[in-house]
Amino acid sequence: MTAIQFAGRVKTRDGAIAAAAILGTVLGLLLILPIASAFRSQDRELSKALYRLGVLRARAQLAPAAEGQLAEMRRRMDALPGSLRPATTALAQSQLQQTMESIAGERGATIRSTQILPSQGRHGFETIAIQYDLAAPMSKLQGLLYAIEGHVPYLFIDNVQIGAGQIQQSAAAANQDPMLDLRWTVRAYHWSRSR
Repeated sequence: MTAIQFAGRVKTRDGAIAAAAILGTVLGLLLILPIASAFRSQDRELSKALYRLGVLRARAQLAPAAEGQLAEMRRRMDALPGSLRPATTALAQSQLQQTMESIAGERGATIRSTQILPSQGRHGFETIAIQYDLAAPMSKLQGLLYAIEGHVPYLFIDNVQIGAGQIQQSAAAANQDPMLDLRWTVRAYHWSRSR
């Protein structure tokens, strides 16, 4: 039965008013409920947005303190003597290679070959590693090792292999310091302000 048929059946004035009230209520519910639901949804979204805004404002207030802590940490890192300082990994590798050439030359060793190994990063530091094949007189080995291990920035020797060099069969060779074939990896830590 439609609303018009229902209104036609209502013969009295009170019945017509009741029918109009029921019809108005039904139409009102059909129109008002979706609108009210949309407003409630907007209120929830607005509440979420205000909460997120509050969180972002709180984080923004913490930013100057975090920047100050970062600057302090960088100042402390600059004061540490143990790591390489160049701006890039390639420059740090070059610095390590030049340092090793200088140490080897001063200690009577000859670098035969070098191989730069891939760097590995962890906690803001990079490990720079270069594998060396050297020849050094036996009497100079201790000084060479000490010069590398005592160097600043710190250098670390790893994967050491020591073998006897070529033996010469002559009277003069018997009085010479025997040569050693050395292979090892020298590692250093690299920290850059850009990290």
